[in-house]
Formats: sequence, C-alpha cells, structure tokens
Amino acid sequence: MIGYYIFFGILLFLVLILCIPIHINITYNGQFSVVVRYLFIKYTVYPMPPKKEKKKKAPEKEGEKKVEKEKKENPALKFVKEHGIDAVIELLRTLLDILGRSADISARHFVISKLVINAIIVGSDSADTAMKYAYACSTIYPMITLLQTRSRLKKHSEDISAGFLFEKSIIEFVFDSRIRPVWLGAVGIDAVFRLIAGFIRAYRMKA
Repeated sequence: MIGYYIFFGILLFLVLILCIPIHINITYNGQFSVVVRYLFIKYTVYPMPPKKEKKKKAPEKEGEKKVEKEKKENPALKFVKEHGIDAVIELLRTLLDILGRSADISARHFVISKLVINAIIVGSDSADTAMKYAYACSTIYPMITLLQTRSRLKKHSEDISAGFLFEKSIIEFVFDSRIRPVWLGAVGIDAVFRLIAGFIRAYRMKA
C-alpha cells in the first residue's frame, strides 16, 4: 500500500512540475536579449557567455600514422535510391503537416503577457522614410492581429511613427510570454507518433 502512495505522490509531483509555466523574455533596446526562466532556473539564450578557449593539442610526433575513417554513404542518398523520390515527398509532406499542427496546438496554449513595440522609422530622405514607415506598419499591425487570433495575447501596445526630424531609427521591443511544459510534451508526443507513421509509409515505397 505504501508503494502505491509513493507512486501516486511522484506522479502528482511530476504533474505539478509540468504545469508550472516556462517564461520566455525577449527584449531589444539597442541590444538584443533572450532569457528563458523556469522555476528558480534562469538561462540567457542570447547573448551567449564567452566560451572558454580549448587547450591546444600537442603536435603529433614524426612517424605517427593517422588512421583514416572509412567514408560512409550518405544516408539521404541511400534512402532516395532504395525508396525513390515519392518516399522523400511523403516524408516532406509529413514533416510540414507536423510543423503546422504543432504550431497550431502550441499557439492555443501560448500566453503572451506583454508585447511592446515602439519604433521611430528613419530613412535616407523624406520619401524613403515614408516608404519604410508604411512598410513597417503593413508588417507589424497584421502580425499583432495574427497573434490575437492564434494565441492568447493579454497586453500589448504599439507606437510607430515616421521620424522625419530624427537622424536614425529608434526601436524598442519587449516580449514576455509563457507556456506550460505539459502542452509542449503533448505536442512532442503527437509529433513523434506522426513522424513514425510517416517513416513507415515512406519505407514501404519502392524506387
């Protein structure tokens, strides 16, 4: 009986952990920054910390022979030879279907808690400034509408203007979002099963 309690306790703990959201923060204010936070763990995706220099290998002694690795046939080319281009097309169709479905499922559970876009658009002259301003508006505002319809956009503000009296463009961008790992896991499991089914269909095809 104690074993059941331990098992269900562990299961409940895992469920609670998977329900705690992952926070993603993207900012730009002259410098680009991407930070991911989960529980008490904070990881800076960009800018990456400087890598430690690897120790240089000692020069090889004279007379030592290098072992050449046998060249293996490209698995992609081998697959095409054995199963034909139809199998490749089937795999590509499966991958595109998985990407579209995964993006659609993830977007429904993707919460954007804050989105701020402030921009002063400046071109080389007045005409170029007007054209770039129009292009920015035609790109940003439809993107906001798409996010409102495909995801859960809580709070957003946009201030885009043409900087005819400015010397250079000024852009400020803040993106705070969160998603629960349980939904990412569900998307991943669904994608794996669909990918396996796609590989089985492709492998049954012959060139």
